[in-house]
Amino acid sequence: MQAAWFRWSASCSFKLSLAISGSAKSISGTAGGGGGGASEAGGTDAIRAGGDGVSSSITGSAVFRAGGGSGGDYGSTDSVPGGDGGGGASGGTNENGFAGTANTGGGGGGSNVNSNTTRSGGDGGSGIVIVRWRA
Repeated sequence: MQAAWFRWSASCSFKLSLAISGSAKSISGTAGGGGGGASEAGGTDAIRAGGDGVSSSITGSAVFRAGGGSGGDYGSTDSVPGGDGGGGASGGTNENGFAGTANTGGGGGGSNVNSNTTRSGGDGGSGIVIVRWRA
């Protein structure tokens, strides 16, 4: 088997979109739920944690992709991890969320604020297309 990798960005002339959805567990208060990953709902491992993605060995070694980003919070000082597969962590005190890992399609983490500040969630990680064929 052989594999070919095609990477894209916003500056390329084509774009491939893969929508992966999941449902976050509902939580009370001012915290946002973690984003669902390809194989697990957000909030499964911990409140606000991103859901795990899916493991694939198409490249010859096992790699998780499409992990969910963690949820942000108002009043929290701790960062919460994103899901396995490139999900971004939430920010710490008054920090922006962290971006998902490049070439995994992981979701960006939510921001944490403790005052009347404006913060942003992290960007989602870029994706990758892997084409495999028999030689």
